[in-house]
Amino acid sequence: MSINLIDKEISELITLMKNEILNLKFETHFEFKILDAQKNFIKEELNFQGIYLIEINNNLLPFEKWVKKFKINWENKTFHNRPRLRKKSIDNLKLKDSWVPLYIGKSKKIGSRVFEHLFLGNKKSTYALKLSSKEFLKNEVIRIKTINIDVKNYDQIVPYIESELRNEINPIIGRQ
Repeated sequence: MSINLIDKEISELITLMKNEILNLKFETHFEFKILDAQKNFIKEELNFQGIYLIEINNNLLPFEKWVKKFKINWENKTFHNRPRLRKKSIDNLKLKDSWVPLYIGKSKKIGSRVFEHLFLGNKKSTYALKLSSKEFLKNEVIRIKTINIDVKNYDQIVPYIESELRNEINPIIGRQ
């Protein structure tokens, strides 16, 4: 089989995957104040692989004012190894309600990865949100949503889905 034929077949599969991504829906698992995360987050409930979305509720300020304040606090130099704000996403974000998409990620163990985003200490070198270690976020309400993607070819499929969803949702924090 030639490389060109393999390339053609992969292109056809990518088209199929793009159409399937349109049908994927996030399921909400948790909604709580970051201050209450210890008693409300149960990582075992997310014992599967796939995509997760962390959103933050902004029901008080116009988005432009909220994001300006958030940016000042998030970029505090005392926060170590934190994901950066994505200016392009902030500029392209189209909010449907008061929930701001904060971060989207993938993991073979979603519960464990979201646990890191919530509870890792500020000094840990792991690249994570470390939400509980940021005093300015203590009273903010977050929502954790997931898409369970139970596939054998995780490393080939899920990164592509994550990228497509990131481009659609425009989370305001992340590497890409």
